[in-house]
Amino acid sequence: LTLKNIKLAHESTQSENEAIVGSGPYVGGIAGELYSSDSNAQISLDNVSLSFPIKGKDNTGGLFGKVNNAGYTLKLTQTRVSSNLIGAYNAGGFIGSTDSESSDGSHPFKMEFNDYVGFGVINSNYTKVSGSKNVGGMMGYASNIEISADNATVKIETSVSGSSDNIGGLIGAFVNCSKTLSLKRFQFASQSEITGKNNVGGVCGYMARA
Repeated sequence: LTLKNIKLAHESTQSENEAIVGSGPYVGGIAGELYSSDSNAQISLDNVSLSFPIKGKDNTGGLFGKVNNAGYTLKLTQTRVSSNLIGAYNAGGFIGSTDSESSDGSHPFKMEFNDYVGFGVINSNYTKVSGSKNVGGMMGYASNIEISADNATVKIETSVSGSSDNIGGLIGAFVNCSKTLSLKRFQFASQSEITGKNNVGGVCGYMARA
């Protein structure tokens, strides 16, 4: 599955009334939940630009609220998101949370970044990611995941805030992190802030290896 050359934006005011609003879990700019039973599948986003506010509860993301039954690959190329994103548990600029059904870690969810990928880079004046627990500029909660961005510049140009624990510039909570996290050109804007209660970090708020 490939989504290519897509631009979704508000040309007028960025008010909450015009936002994508979910009263329950799983809220995303493209889809609330991403699921595939094929571990060899690849979902590609190429030249995708999203610029609008998003409001949800648990598992809220700029692209996908939750990625389920991981093992497949999500490939992002020239993908940009700007949003005043408000969630609760597991809020992320790209993905709220991942949940692999492979408990032994044998089939990790794979993210591959190419060229340029960023959050807040379209309109940094009104973008932010906020929630309660597990809040990140890219992902709120990541488990059993491999991230490869050797061929991309990844830029987070937004403030990230949470009222509770595990707040990170890139990932809020990164568990079962025996997999690869490869970022050669990661940039977090100097004017942005990361604020939370406990476990607050520039890249990850909380990291744990299974």
